Amino acid sequence: MAFQREVGSGVNRAVDYHDLLSKIVAMATSQHVATVAVNAGGTAYVVGDVVTLTHAGAVLDARFEVTTVSAGVITGLRINDSGAFSIRLASAVIGAGGTGYAVGDFLELDTGTEREKAKVTVATLSGSAVATVTVFETGGAYSVAPSSPGATTAIGPSGAGAGTGCTLTPTMTALIGTTALAVTGGTGSSATVDITLAETGWTVDERNTNNRSYNSILNEKEVVLVGDATGKTNKPYIGFGTLSETSGINERYGIAIYGMITHNPATAMSAQVSIKGDAGTFTAGNPYLICDEDQNQEMDLWITANDSRIAGVIDINPAAASTDDSEYLHWHAGYITSLATESEDPYPMMIMGASRDVDVDPSSSSTTITGLSELQAPTSATAPAYFYRSEDSTWVNLRNSHGNNADVEEDHVIGPVGQLTLIAGTSDADAIVTTGPLSFYTGIGSTGRASPTRRLRPVPGTSDLHFPIPLTVLSRPGGSTINTTLDTARGQVQGIFWVYNTDDTGATISNFSDDYITISGDRYRVFHTHVHTQLYHYICIKEDV
Repeated sequence: MAFQREVGSGVNRAVDYHDLLSKIVAMATSQHVATVAVNAGGTAYVVGDVVTLTHAGAVLDARFEVTTVSAGVITGLRINDSGAFSIRLASAVIGAGGTGYAVGDFLELDTGTEREKAKVTVATLSGSAVATVTVFETGGAYSVAPSSPGATTAIGPSGAGAGTGCTLTPTMTALIGTTALAVTGGTGSSATVDITLAETGWTVDERNTNNRSYNSILNEKEVVLVGDATGKTNKPYIGFGTLSETSGINERYGIAIYGMITHNPATAMSAQVSIKGDAGTFTAGNPYLICDEDQNQEMDLWITANDSRIAGVIDINPAAASTDDSEYLHWHAGYITSLATESEDPYPMMIMGASRDVDVDPSSSSTTITGLSELQAPTSATAPAYFYRSEDSTWVNLRNSHGNNADVEEDHVIGPVGQLTLIAGTSDADAIVTTGPLSFYTGIGSTGRASPTRRLRPVPGTSDLHFPIPLTVLSRPGGSTINTTLDTARGQVQGIFWVYNTDDTGATISNFSDDYITISGDRYRVFHTHVHTQLYHYICIKEDV
């Protein structure tokens, strides 16, 4: 398990949509800090200090919060951010230059043992032979370094691939150590830590190219990951593809999300058996994670990962965080926790992106843009999320409402905020579950996020115990009435919960989104849905560190 939060400023934030996808892949394929202990406590620290562990092989740094001190000496730490560490390509020189290459060609190293292969860009030529290269993207994620020299394969951009014969002699960064590692930051100095490392549990499945042409961009990225899914025979395959769309004067940038139960790297993404997600053509009705209109706008990001699912949130308007007007966009790819056996439910997969259409304005309120608990869609025929139904091996829409219309019964929902049945005689678009197997009423919370300071209402009789409710996938083919034979609770979304926003009495959380609640020592990071304001538009993500 791993959790990473990159906000405010610094090189770890996503600088554009390609960089965001590279960081998602690095988070999935790298090792992370699983435990941390104080080695030397240093001096002059205070509780609440955050110290950072950096390394040449870190795509994302690890961070630890000081929880206890004794006379300025650190005595206790918790992991805030797990980091992303591996043996990575640091640089490479040419073994053989080959022939037929062009400046800007992307090459992938062919040898070594890895969860993600390293890539380089051709920087200069000698004739048509490669003379020098620079490292591209993250430098890969290796357990055994590539051969020296080692062969390469051209992987882009579109129109490349004529070159052959280039070999590279790599220089690799070693994996970060585990004992007496220096940390920086906070009010004090000289602290060191001991750590243990663990794999996040995903491997690139022989497809991590930058060779797709779309909307006049030649180096759009496609990648497929397969999860370890410990204890399961059937593994989750998830795919991502970067893309853009031109709409009027604005350019839209995003990441398409695909779900699969198998993957053939030799076959085009759009021709994969069982794929869900519109690989290649990018039409409405499929899940996309929309990024900022300005592709050079830095984005805050939160990623949570285990070996069967990767999920997260991005903020495409981080400058507004202090007023809670940030624009949070949710996504999920991989397995839910099924309530059935693997033979009964072999691929309990849910893919979800914040939008069902890449050609939408990511800065405005729209039924086309939604969130993990809200799951609305603009029409009855389309939805932004899908759940793989093992009984008949088809993908079905997972949708809590469509057209912002609460009068329509939905068949496959996420509870507890799915429209199971309605309050009698109402067409209130803000209605939540009112009768049936789950019942929640607006008395639990209240609507609105009109000021920068809001409150969570705690469980009655407590002062600080808030009430995150598991998101549960429910299939209701019985229609408007409860059908004890057909209605099924399929499983729970792992580590992501629904939580009320309320202005009522309770423990105050300033700037409600991107703050956290604490239960039994665990932190749950809270987000609202994009620019929407109804009471059910909030989730919290457990910081699995």
